[in-house]
Amino acid sequence: MVKKAEPTKKDPASYANFTEITVTNIDLKYVVDMDERTMESEAEYELEVLQDGVQLISFDTRDCEIHSITLNGQASSWKIHPAEKKYKGENLIIETPKGMQKGQKSKLFIKFTVKSTSLALQWMTKEQTIDKKYPLMFTYNQPINARAIVPCMDTPSVKATINYEISAPNPLQVLCAAVESKEPTNDSNHPNHRIFHYRQKIPIPSYLIAFLVGHYVSAEISDRIRVWTEPSILEKARYELETTEEQLKLAESILGKFVWERNDLVVLPNSFPFGGMENPNMIFLTPSLLAGDRSLVHLVTHELVHSWSGNLVTNATWEHMWLNEGFTKYYERRILGAQFGEQRRDFSNLNGWTQNLRPVVYEQFDPEHPWTALVQDHSIEGDPISSFSMIYYEKGQAFLYTIEKILGKEELDRWFHKYLEDFSGKALNTDQWKEHFCTFFADKAELLAKIDFDAWMYGKGMPPVKPNYDDSLQVQCQIYADLWVTADEKTAETIDTTTYNHFNPHQKIEFISILRNHEKTMSKETLAIMEKRLHLETLTNVEMEYLYYLLGLKTRWEPIIDRAKSFVERCGRLKFSRPVYRELLGWERTQKETIDLFNRCRSQMHPLGVEYTMIELKKFNEN
Repeated sequence: MVKKAEPTKKDPASYANFTEITVTNIDLKYVVDMDERTMESEAEYELEVLQDGVQLISFDTRDCEIHSITLNGQASSWKIHPAEKKYKGENLIIETPKGMQKGQKSKLFIKFTVKSTSLALQWMTKEQTIDKKYPLMFTYNQPINARAIVPCMDTPSVKATINYEISAPNPLQVLCAAVESKEPTNDSNHPNHRIFHYRQKIPIPSYLIAFLVGHYVSAEISDRIRVWTEPSILEKARYELETTEEQLKLAESILGKFVWERNDLVVLPNSFPFGGMENPNMIFLTPSLLAGDRSLVHLVTHELVHSWSGNLVTNATWEHMWLNEGFTKYYERRILGAQFGEQRRDFSNLNGWTQNLRPVVYEQFDPEHPWTALVQDHSIEGDPISSFSMIYYEKGQAFLYTIEKILGKEELDRWFHKYLEDFSGKALNTDQWKEHFCTFFADKAELLAKIDFDAWMYGKGMPPVKPNYDDSLQVQCQIYADLWVTADEKTAETIDTTTYNHFNPHQKIEFISILRNHEKTMSKETLAIMEKRLHLETLTNVEMEYLYYLLGLKTRWEPIIDRAKSFVERCGRLKFSRPVYRELLGWERTQKETIDLFNRCRSQMHPLGVEYTMIELKKFNEN
């Protein structure tokens, strides 16, 4: 008999009393001041009482100056409690009429100012943008920074529909994680401003609230996909992202109907700290994917899959983030396999194992660290920023791949469609997932017995077993890497370069990754010869570039230092910049100049980029 699972009752990263009262809709109004870097703001919330006798509404907030609050048109009594822990921000408590009954609906109105210090916003001068003509501002809320642009129940357990009304100065464009509901109108209260109107009709968690204000133009890719960029890179981005409609159709063939109406793509400046963000209707993307050969567009596939896994069915708290990211990574690579074959899919899985998973377990954390478990407990130290890593993605993917090999693809997909049907618009925890999964496959008890759920979900370090991936493409990279890492100067001059030239871009990335992680450290002299013979000084693929800098720093090759420093100065994507910072800090020769570099660059970085990089500095100081 399958054990009955309890729904989530408390989010350790939120003050929200979401089991007592919830938010079902938010109308957001912002007036954007690009000079002062503030937003005059209003939010109207539709509330529904879930338990009898509710006497207060508990919201999360930070970086918001609250001016007034009314409940059902009447001035309400409210107070702000200071942060329990810095990362949680403050607790806004709003008193309600005594005796609010289950099922009762109410309207709450808050007038506030979003401060220039908001962690959810990056404000950029025109000099910091790609085209250097107009200032730019964009949001990034995941995991817990929606509270820094609107007081709210900032937990993925609460989902609401959203209306946006944003006033911004001409000629800037406003883009939102929603569908435009009407044409922009002139703002009679703010000269030279236009008001943009958007509607998100599908309930979403607060971390998916998103918007951008900047000088952006667009090109059509299909009748439901448009790419938005600064003018100078529009054609480059259009070419790179031209296959997105094909990817979306392939995703639909595996996952079911795409329900979000539109799926526009927005390319952000270099300071954007992540590869992408799955905002519904408006995916944010790093410019680092514009390699010129479409070799990095799997990143777009990942964000597309979130339209099902994460955006429709969501982890209840960030302790269960693998439910978002593990499933998304698994189906991203399923789509890759459908496009290019299972050999290519398994090669990508192996890349994830060697390039992403092992470094997290052995470098970012250690094999006994609790944050190397797939399912985590944040009740004591619940900061989902510090705990974030590729564990959720790669360990989760490996778990699902292992299940696939036991049950079969078709059976797993059949369950996943039922899972989407039953939990669409909802949030759940891992126990609820397991209950649903095991109930669905109750007639396959012998097969389920082969799945060690506890070892996969709660075990620390690397997964309990390594899936039996097809390694034929990786073996070619391994053999070639072994030639170089064992070569002396004379031998290095004779190694055949045609093997490298015939590698596809992903094999070239894996080749550098193997060299970087090899148990034997390449000599500086051999590295210098390899760079010249393989033309590694002119890399344009950022995935290769950062691994090559890590390799050079590992060998303590001084000519790489300035290039590595220049790289972290121009690349804000944390997947790349953070390990390079870590390696620079690990070399005594470069420690002081790296700290100086960070202090010089931090004003140009995204607030989250600063926060994550400071984790590396803190580790360095502690050691």
